[in-house]
Amino acid sequence: LQPRELAAAIEGVLGGATSPSPAPEPPPATPAFVDLELLLERVGGDRKALVDLVRIFRADSPKQVARIRKAIEAGDAPALRAAAHALKGAVSNFAAPAAAEAAQRLQKMGEEGRLQEAGDALGRLEREIEALLAALADAAGKPGRRAPRAAPKAKRR
Repeated sequence: LQPRELAAAIEGVLGGATSPSPAPEPPPATPAFVDLELLLERVGGDRKALVDLVRIFRADSPKQVARIRKAIEAGDAPALRAAAHALKGAVSNFAAPAAAEAAQRLQKMGEEGRLQEAGDALGRLEREIEALLAALADAAGKPGRRAPRAAPKAKRR
């Protein structure tokens, strides 16, 4: 569930408004690889949770990419579809549209049994994953370093 979408749906049902509210301006993204504001919203603003998710993704994504590579090498379209679908879900969790689109392209190739361009598509996916991991390291705080914290509130006197 996406909090903004849920709130909009509830407002639409309960608010009785006939005209839709203006669309919010898109939040700034970390160099087009990840929407940091949306990503933080998805983890409830909890940077520790974000660091944990990034750690898990960093460990798991090479295995997922390897499954895609193996499916392409074997000419196994159903396995490519399944592996690309799983990775698409993982990168979608990180509000990373370019990586999700690259995985979606491979998933579609698997669905249609068109593997001729899958090697090139995999190369693009690998570049997007690499860029995503770099953006996530910046967003969550580099490994071995604490995640950035909000500035302390001023003390009342």
